[in-house]
Parts: sequence; structure tokens; C-alpha cells
Amino acid sequence: MGFTKLMKYVLNKKGLTTSIEINNSYNDINEEENIFNQSLLDQELKLNPEIF
Repeated sequence: MGFTKLMKYVLNKKGLTTSIEINNSYNDINEEENIFNQSLLDQELKLNPEIF
């Protein structure tokens, strides 16, 4: 998942489980890609909180 898709995912989260959030995010952009919960959480941790 690239930076742009990661940011769209982070900004559009609604407080659901990570699996549901991933499915909703990929349904919105009509893309099929295997993303694992842990890899997504690792990417989120690498973001600098100052960007928000």
C-alpha cells in the first residue's frame, strides 16, 4: 500500500475493526490487493504524528 492509499485509509477510518476498515477502503477504490492487518498497522506506526 502506497502513501496515498495509506493516508486515505487513515483519514477515512470509522472506528471499526482493522479487517473491516481494510475491506471498506479497498471496496471504495475498487482495487483487489492482499493487505495484512499487521503490515498496515506497521505502516501506520511509521507515520509522523505531526502531519495530523
